[in-house]
Amino acid sequence: MVKSRDYWRRRFEMLEQAQHEKSESYYKDLEKAYIKTMQEIEKDIARWYQRFAENNEMTLEEAKQLLKSEELEEFRWTVEEYIEYGKKNAINQKWMKQLENASSRVHISRLESLQLQLQQHVEKLYGGQIEGFQELMEEVYQSQYYHTAFEVQKAFEIGFTLQPLDETKLTKIISKPWTADGQTFSQKIWRDRNLLLDTLHTELIQSMARGEAPDRMISSIFKKMNTSRSNAARLVMTESAFFSASAQKDAFDELDVEKYEIIATLDFKTSSICRTMDGKVFKQDDFMPGVTANPFHPRCRTTTAPYFDDDYNERIARDLEGKTYYVPGNMKYEEWYQTQVDKHGEERIERYKKMQRNQKTDKEQYNKYKNILGQNALKSFEEFQDIKYSNGNEWNKLQDNLYVKTNLQNGTFGTLVNPEKQAPHMDSTQTEGKSYFFDTVDVQKILDKYAGTGIVEKDRHGKRTVKEVIVVDDIVGIAVSTNGTYETNKIKIHHSKKRTYLVPIRSD
Repeated sequence: MVKSRDYWRRRFEMLEQAQHEKSESYYKDLEKAYIKTMQEIEKDIARWYQRFAENNEMTLEEAKQLLKSEELEEFRWTVEEYIEYGKKNAINQKWMKQLENASSRVHISRLESLQLQLQQHVEKLYGGQIEGFQELMEEVYQSQYYHTAFEVQKAFEIGFTLQPLDETKLTKIISKPWTADGQTFSQKIWRDRNLLLDTLHTELIQSMARGEAPDRMISSIFKKMNTSRSNAARLVMTESAFFSASAQKDAFDELDVEKYEIIATLDFKTSSICRTMDGKVFKQDDFMPGVTANPFHPRCRTTTAPYFDDDYNERIARDLEGKTYYVPGNMKYEEWYQTQVDKHGEERIERYKKMQRNQKTDKEQYNKYKNILGQNALKSFEEFQDIKYSNGNEWNKLQDNLYVKTNLQNGTFGTLVNPEKQAPHMDSTQTEGKSYFFDTVDVQKILDKYAGTGIVEKDRHGKRTVKEVIVVDDIVGIAVSTNGTYETNKIKIHHSKKRTYLVPIRSD
């Protein structure tokens, strides 16, 4: 008996999800390698400046000065370590030759020594990337090929003879370019490596020519590294999606499957092209990646399933909360999407789609906020996104808090109350007509506890000022106005580098 359409959809959605998770897992390891590389680069630049620069300043002319004899000797030791590492690991042989040439040179500039150190980190990163990528693509193809065949054979309760995948055949399959640029994945990795190296070397020279401090240089380099990291993620997910689809196609051919169906995930991350392709049926002879088969775009999650004429039954969908439920098997993506609009409204769905689309950058932003505001400032990433996309006042307050805390940490705002500025606003030393704190109140403790938790006043152009308004837990003083005096638990902090003071203000 031929299995239902819903059966095929479910089985092959599960297969694709497993492959997707495998690729995600690899990328997470790769991301750690990028972060480690960035940390090593930061250390090397800092050490280089500490050794050669005066007051953390270095001109391009100074950077081009030659290493002294003892510095050159130490440089050679470093190069020898790099060469030893290269002999034991997958390092580009062209780079190994450059290292050997560098170790025998009698004249090396300070700048060249730093460039060589940074390039070694990049070579290590990309050497491991090529090897790991090759293994992942082989594993994805092989796993999807055999699992696809198994699912089809199990459904028909018949055994078929499959052509085995030997190492030579597998290598040939994954070494074949499939994109319009005619490049294999390994060529794309080397292209990105060359681009990153050129960019890093240019950034070094330009930063020194501009006379920038090392932290500015490091920040610029990190931006380039993050671009490279993003490119690597896109390459991993797109190439693995292609080889997964190719493995399915080859298994279908082996098993004489004549038609396949496009299956897009019914959730709010799905791209517009995958929405329109969902449910379309094609002949095997018409299989063409990006046109009649996945991947239709970078990071594509769409898959295919064998198609046989049968009853439509049901298929799985996911609601806004990620819970699964069933819809008619012949329901296309656009029909399903309209049911969600009718249920939740276009505004809420668009907000949810934006949250899904921006998850990666939002995660980075969330970690930044937590690092600056403290681990207890936000309960979860989900809460952070909810505030960012649906609560204007709370989001503005969070940005106010970040603004104050950042300035406190970098020294723009002082952390101590200025006694001279504070005196007119204390009960015993009050200047007539000014609001004041009770003498029993420790104003410094209030600053320590509440600074960076309030709302920052804006100027007429909407720019944040140095004044922060906060409601504290207890009545702390008297607010004086032309209308009278009022006990209050509301204060205003006037932030300054060295002249910070606090004033009680009237509660609304």
